[in-house]
Amino acid sequence: MDKIALVLGIAFIFTAPGYAWSVVLLGERAPRLWERIAAAIGLSLGLSPLAVFWLSWLVGMPVNLLSAFLVALALSLVPLGYIGARRWGLPGL
Repeated sequence: MDKIALVLGIAFIFTAPGYAWSVVLLGERAPRLWERIAAAIGLSLGLSPLAVFWLSWLVGMPVNLLSAFLVALALSLVPLGYIGARRWGLPGL
């Protein structure tokens, strides 16, 4: 069970934030599936470690799996909130 959780956690950390940001940056219908996957993995590999180490340096957050998961979750929810606000037509977006 621990191995399954580890594999799913790593897959989440390395795909979810990048996929959400690729939708914001590239548009919802712009690239093909493989291009979207490549952009998602690349953005996740760039954003997640930088955010974890930056928060560790800035506020002293420990660098462990829980902090990486929480950062990946936050990096995934912020662009999803932006996409939802844009779809609902909130002013200024």
